[in-house]
Amino acid sequence: STAMPGSSLIASYSTANETYFVRGRLGISLGALHAGPEVAFLGDTEYDAFKAGVFLGGIQLGQSASLGFNAGYTDADGNSSSDGGYLGASMSFKF
Repeated sequence: STAMPGSSLIASYSTANETYFVRGRLGISLGALHAGPEVAFLGDTEYDAFKAGVFLGGIQLGQSASLGFNAGYTDADGNSSSDGGYLGASMSFKF
């Protein structure tokens, strides 16, 4: 059993347009599920954005797959500035 189920930090960077993405999640256990807050920073040479929201994960789909959802608010600056809500879904596979 992990102390912080669903907690993660993911980051990527590309020299093409200096594109970056960093997302951190801090999860707590809700029985078989995990949930908690998330924050993300993303952008490139044209814009920068900050996202803050919540996630729910660990919804089992059989033996090797699980489903997750996230939602929150985006605050963006730059040429493609677009503030507003966001929704997302993800699938994880064990292999």
